[in-house]
Amino acid sequence: MKTNNILYVVRYNDVYGNGDKQKLEVIVQDRNQFLEWLEENNECRGSEDEGQEEFDLIPLNLYKQIK
Repeated sequence: MKTNNILYVVRYNDVYGNGDKQKLEVIVQDRNQFLEWLEENNECRGSEDEGQEEFDLIPLNLYKQIK
């Protein structure tokens, strides 16, 4: 099997709270796509912008079977 880390789960980490509001937000291909998503997300919020430090990028390991 071959492993590729090509996707990331974006998790809201509730860094400024007590941690009970952590949630999974979106899956992205790389940090640049995360930054694009964050900009769009902040445009839709209508209140205070969220910063990069409020999110964790968790790598997903994709397995491909080689025949």
